[in-house]
Amino acid sequence: MRMRPLNFPSIRIAQFASFIYKNEGLFSRIIETRKAEDLKNLFDFQPTVYWETHYRFNKSAEKRSKKMGADARNSVIINTIIPFLFLYGKEKGLPDYKERALELLEKLPAEKNRIIRKWAKSGIQADNAFYSQSLIQLTNNYCQKKRCLECEIGNKIISFKNT
Repeated sequence: MRMRPLNFPSIRIAQFASFIYKNEGLFSRIIETRKAEDLKNLFDFQPTVYWETHYRFNKSAEKRSKKMGADARNSVIINTIIPFLFLYGKEKGLPDYKERALELLEKLPAEKNRIIRKWAKSGIQADNAFYSQSLIQLTNNYCQKKRCLECEIGNKIISFKNT
């Protein structure tokens, strides 16, 4: 499995450095954000000019934007910012933050990955990130551990095949 140049660690580190530099007061901005669009705007940045012509240190390449794409932005929000917001609410005893995290998941599109494609093939669609995260959780905690009999969906499938 070859890695695409935009996913090279050097590019991701440059993007992260630009993200941190651009987002002063990041913690406050995250916990104050109420809209998914505002979270996406946190990722509206471009790494330094050096990275326009590089994928690796000291190795020039054709000029190309290294801005994060929509899917990458959504993935970072879904897998880091929203769990952080939820945990913050849980640890501080502030249910509003937990509720906001869940609402944000409902407003973001479903993740696009192998697990979600498998569910879609079986006829179960994830309409938003809330559902895609649920399906990923089911897969990781039941399907991959072969705990079908403990899973309501697994039980339905098994009973359907036996009739």
